[in-house]
Amino acid sequence: MLRAGGWVTIGPEDVIAARRGRKPLPRRAVWITFDDAYADFEREALPLLRHNGQTATLYVPTGHVGGTAAWLSALGLGDADAPLLDWSGLERVAAAGITVGSHAASHRPLSALDDLGLEHELVSSREVLEERLGTPVEDLAYPHGAYDERVLATAAAAGYRTAVTTDWGLSGSEAPLALRRVLVLGGDHGLDFLLRMRNGGDVESVVARRLGWLTRRGRGRASTRAHP
Repeated sequence: MLRAGGWVTIGPEDVIAARRGRKPLPRRAVWITFDDAYADFEREALPLLRHNGQTATLYVPTGHVGGTAAWLSALGLGDADAPLLDWSGLERVAAAGITVGSHAASHRPLSALDDLGLEHELVSSREVLEERLGTPVEDLAYPHGAYDERVLATAAAAGYRTAVTTDWGLSGSEAPLALRRVLVLGGDHGLDFLLRMRNGGDVESVVARRLGWLTRRGRGRASTRAHP
């Protein structure tokens, strides 16, 4: 849908260049991001991105590389046993042109940590990624979307150029270390996705619910006609 609609994928370096007035963004620019570095990113998402001539940014919780999404068990969300990419997989992903960023180390909410713990999460994760992948790591996604002014200041001091949140909406003039995003949800209808790409939207899949209701009504009528 993005390719057919003429959307051009960009990366964090393009965002920074546009913010600094060095290079404007394309008219339909989209920055695709993936949190957590699940193993199925390499198997499912990467081939599609490459087929479409697109790129993306993948955020890695370095303390869980090669493990599972264990943090989900405490939240009662998702599949805590879902495997994450190991270092070999991350190396292949980076070699394929995907920007790799930090998702901190332990995937704990950063705003809940003390100063030393916060600094360790942000600095160590960046250093480990740079050492293992041999590329600069300057981009961050806040685990659980948790951040405050103290987290912003620590991220800046740790050398990050961008950081993405779970604050809903199209990115505009907000600070580079507090960029908004539009989430893509599994139950979304295609029209929800397109409307959010153009207008931001909100977390409610209004179009999908409406279309689902119309589809159910249509099926009911067809059934009545077929079996008078």
